[in-house]
Amino acid sequence: MKKVLITVVILLMIVCGFLWAQSGKKTNFTTEKREGTVQNKAREEITELAVTGTIWASDYSMNWELDEEKDSLHEEVNIKIVNTSEDSVSQLYFRNMAPAIVKYDKENYSSKANKQKKSSIKSVQINGKNVDEICYEKDKSVFSIHLEEELKPKQTVEVLIRCQTDIPERQDRFSVQKVAGGKMYALSFCYPYLAPYRNGVWNKDPYFDDGESRANEVSNYHVTVKAPEDYLVAATGKHRTEDGTTTVEGKQIRDFAMVLCNSMKLETYEVSGIQVNNFYLPGKYVKRYRKITRLVLEDTIGILTEKIGAYPYETIDIAPCIFGLSYGGMEFPGLCMNNATAYVGKGTITAKTDPLSLMEVVSHELAHQWFYAAVGSDEYKEAWLDEGFTSYCEKILYGMQETKSLQYANTYADPKIDLEKYRREYEEMVSEQEKSHKKNYLNVSVKEYTEDDLYGEREYDGSVLFLCELKNAMGEDDFLKFLRKYYNDNQFKVVNSQTVVSTIESVEQSEKVRKIIEKYIK
Repeated sequence: MKKVLITVVILLMIVCGFLWAQSGKKTNFTTEKREGTVQNKAREEITELAVTGTIWASDYSMNWELDEEKDSLHEEVNIKIVNTSEDSVSQLYFRNMAPAIVKYDKENYSSKANKQKKSSIKSVQINGKNVDEICYEKDKSVFSIHLEEELKPKQTVEVLIRCQTDIPERQDRFSVQKVAGGKMYALSFCYPYLAPYRNGVWNKDPYFDDGESRANEVSNYHVTVKAPEDYLVAATGKHRTEDGTTTVEGKQIRDFAMVLCNSMKLETYEVSGIQVNNFYLPGKYVKRYRKITRLVLEDTIGILTEKIGAYPYETIDIAPCIFGLSYGGMEFPGLCMNNATAYVGKGTITAKTDPLSLMEVVSHELAHQWFYAAVGSDEYKEAWLDEGFTSYCEKILYGMQETKSLQYANTYADPKIDLEKYRREYEEMVSEQEKSHKKNYLNVSVKEYTEDDLYGEREYDGSVLFLCELKNAMGEDDFLKFLRKYYNDNQFKVVNSQTVVSTIESVEQSEKVRKIIEKYIK
């Protein structure tokens, strides 16, 4: 996710927007099909996912029905659970973020409509038998059910959860709002799922509105959604819609989300052999929005494929969400929610003179497909692992190249994007950071924050500085070798900071590199 204040956006544009090229040579990435520099595991025929050492949700079969009149979602969620750990458990824990979001929006986005919103579990069954008691934690987004018999290693169980949630009115990733003469539903964090279980501990981290609390293993999703026939649907996974019913098949994905809107339109094209479903809304600057989106997709996919590895899925959906002027976007496997606020209707000054804002969002959310969707992590305890590597891809690997998207942007950007200036300024900033011996730990959980901490300083900015320092110490060839190995070895796994350290050390173990690691990772 990328959340930014306007002042922060402006500052980043001045200081660290499009920065630093590795070569200074013009780089044009086209829509030609490219082979990745590492094996693309997602496109292999895999009959069984290799997730071990956990209580694992291997499959989600879900039926959703959208009530447009009441702005409500009715859900049946069937979860196949496999014990791949060595533990026997008598309880299963689940996460359902919808109640926490509804509660948060009531308290922070007061409106007559939101005050009436609610979200609840209606019933739970285990292997077809009704569960009499659902036990909620103090945080109502966490609940558990007791098993009559322990779930032993290698055993499976199926849990069916029926629930209903109202959809809040807000410019957000889980919301309903009126858009361009129609309605838009952003449906994410709105269904119950099995809580992550690792090292004998269930993950119960609370909902976090500024970031995410996800730490999920990959699963297979089979989803059917009923909605009014005039709605177009963007979603994770491969999907089709017929007579108001959308069916989705998502393989090896960590989370499921979709956007439904009866005023958006669709264009489809290929980039590097990947089907792009680019949705857009009507507006004065819609052609500009579509052109920027396409060029940034072409450039970013081309660069990341060449330098790190292939995009992990066969398709990508780009949804134009209305998040206001202080919120960038949101990532899900095979789905990017991009902030199109400035480009809808008459548009704003941002659409007229500041293409960089949209370019950063598109590139950032797309890069999350490599770091979050493919290489998973605990986004609450170690948010730098997805936001940091993603920000490096956006700001450095993509942002410091002279690309087609940059050329187009500079035909109307005011002021023009001065690539050489950004390179110099970022080099100076990294140089100053290299001189500092102050510890700037990145792997700090949100719950460890002090009053002086601001979310994003570590996760986004500090992480990029760490990776820049690391690149300078290792040299570009070894640094890219590290990135490729880290990506290839950990596709569809969940990693932690030690995984990063081990991968770095497998490439280089110099004293200089060790000191940089100790400076940033505790």
